[in-house]
Amino acid sequence: LTALWQESGVTAVWVVENGVVRLAPVQVAGPSGDGILLAGGVTVGQAIVTAGVNSLKPGQKVTVLGDAPITVAPAAAAATTAATKAPAPTGPEPGAGVIK
Repeated sequence: LTALWQESGVTAVWVVENGVVRLAPVQVAGPSGDGILLAGGVTVGQAIVTAGVNSLKPGQKVTVLGDAPITVAPAAAAATTAATKAPAPTGPEPGAGVIK
């Protein structure tokens, strides 16, 4: 999955907060349909960078392209949640979610 970043044995995703990116270490649980299930490390509703991750640096300012950013969806609702702001968590564990 292009959203995942690996360096020195750590898997992470780039999270966008207030127009700035930061790396967030994540725990990958495995594949889930056309996405990947995360066991922890992100919060439902966080915007995740899915393209150009190899060009980013921590603290870099970014512009979200398109109408709706890719966000973390609750694991239990992943099959029906579109790539928009996700509803309140319904999964079994905080920090669990699916990146699509």
